[in-house]
Amino acid sequence: MFINPLLFKTIHNGQSVIVSLLGGGIQSIPTEIYRMLFSNPGLLPEDYITHFEETEVLFKTQQNFFTLFNEYINKTNDKTQNSPLNIIFTLTYGCNLHCEYCFQIRQNSHKNNMIIRSDLTNKSQKIVSQLEGLSGHIKGTSNIYLYGGEPLRNDPYLYKNAHQLLKTFSKENDIFITTNGYDLNHYFSLLSQYSNLNIQVTLDGPKLIHDRRRKAKDGGSSFEKICENLKRAKSFNHNIMIRINVDEENYLSLTDLINHLDQLNLFPTNKLFEHIYLAPVLNRDKIEINLQFYKTFIDYYFKHLYQHNIKVSNLRALDYAIKLFRGDSISPSKYYCDALYGKYIIDPNGHVGICEEAVLNQNQIIGKIDSKGDVEIKSNPWKDRSVDNIKTCITCEFKYLCSGGCPWKALNCTGNVQSFICDGFKEIFEYSIKKMLTINYLEI
Repeated sequence: MFINPLLFKTIHNGQSVIVSLLGGGIQSIPTEIYRMLFSNPGLLPEDYITHFEETEVLFKTQQNFFTLFNEYINKTNDKTQNSPLNIIFTLTYGCNLHCEYCFQIRQNSHKNNMIIRSDLTNKSQKIVSQLEGLSGHIKGTSNIYLYGGEPLRNDPYLYKNAHQLLKTFSKENDIFITTNGYDLNHYFSLLSQYSNLNIQVTLDGPKLIHDRRRKAKDGGSSFEKICENLKRAKSFNHNIMIRINVDEENYLSLTDLINHLDQLNLFPTNKLFEHIYLAPVLNRDKIEINLQFYKTFIDYYFKHLYQHNIKVSNLRALDYAIKLFRGDSISPSKYYCDALYGKYIIDPNGHVGICEEAVLNQNQIIGKIDSKGDVEIKSNPWKDRSVDNIKTCITCEFKYLCSGGCPWKALNCTGNVQSFICDGFKEIFEYSIKKMLTINYLEI
């Protein structure tokens, strides 16, 4: 018999808990069964052998395990390779707010108010078709993103370029707009001409906290204006998501903000929580992480927000733990993100990059677009970054969930995109599992 090597093991209330990090599945078993499983599985009672085989803990042979392992990995690879290409048009690096933690501030790109060349939006269909062909993705299926800076800033040239992209792609492609919502009112006449756009608006807490963090350049309250725009935008047939950046300063105010949003009646009854997600702020400039904050945030999340099924992005160790407990499938992968296989960033000058977090960094620029809309692309220097190629990760049971960590952070902090970045994955995953075990009692 062969034991799945991709198992997470812990103790809770005198019971041994094992989690399959391949296909998912979490179970609590008596300690004596646990010891027998890992010392001499052949002595297990027949019903336990059957159960462990059905739950992918135990395999008749090592080959059986690797056959299933390859099925899972290939399924994920097929899903990623056949998923729509993400093409992000950075309309400007300029912004109408001044958020001190924003990566644009770190890169000084917020000072660059240049607006995207009009030839890039006028020739956008030709550009996208070429990028789809170069990447091997199915033509006409790409997701189109309007990004910045602030892509919906009150500016006639930005308006013209946004209009051109919406007109070009709204019928055939899914469109995503990342906006702070501050000048959204200036785009209502444009947005009313389309339906089913995906619009992300960011709030950072109740009024006092949000206005301190996301400062309007005119000195007014950005919170009040954004909330007013959200109320007016609900009359349009668009999918609006509210992103809440979370860190040490604002996490204790999350319930206050959510209660305020509920009172605004922005969404149909009982639908608010489907339109909110939390984004713990990650520092991609240094390797060290504030593990204590993440644990404190997890405590708060499970006490106040877990029951509402509010999604958490960025903190994938917590996300995987939640999926396991809710019976959702997990997707083990060799690749950390779509920058490795399915994303292009087009900046205002026509440079083509692969990561929106790495704005203006020459190490992620892989091509350029001329005034005729012709695309020239070099090879993606990140495409060979698979967790299987990172030596430090070889023996780690979490490697196909962590996937070696963020490649941009690896490059930014170590100078080598092939290095690993754990970001406390194991510690956060274990802490989350133990927290959830206090909510859900499991037994075999």
